[in-house]
Amino acid sequence: MKDKMREYLVPGGKGFVSVTGGGGKTSFLIWFSKVLREEGLSVLMTTTTKIESPESREWGASRVFQDSSVLSHEPLKGETVLYAEPLSGKKWKAPSLDLLTVLAGRYDVVLAEADGSRQRPLKVHSGRDPVIHPSTTATVAVLGLWGIGGRIEDVVYGDGREGI
Repeated sequence: MKDKMREYLVPGGKGFVSVTGGGGKTSFLIWFSKVLREEGLSVLMTTTTKIESPESREWGASRVFQDSSVLSHEPLKGETVLYAEPLSGKKWKAPSLDLLTVLAGRYDVVLAEADGSRQRPLKVHSGRDPVIHPSTTATVAVLGLWGIGGRIEDVVYGDGREGI
């Protein structure tokens, strides 16, 4: 399965994959970056919105950058770099669109978490997200199966009823 997924999402070993949806985006990024790293590709994990900080979650990255010093790093084959900018507490925010565009040209693959569902399994998209970078070559929509059979107020984020 992982070989077919790699071939589909990053044919020729190059691409920018935006991951959207609810429940499991970060887990997918971590797993898929490992698959790509094992194939000897350089991988940048980032966000176009917000992600959990490396202090809150183990990302499995070889290197972590939190500012533009990432530009002085030469990506290595088989390396995963995590880059986003500290926001507050347990969240990091997206780098600028221009900086992310420059970085996308340096790495074999960019994996970007492109929206948030506040750890709910289902996501209703709105005008504010997903934030799909113009360099995106493939989009993965994630659905947390634990939401099946649950009450909509408990499992859906983005329908305007949050906090009910």
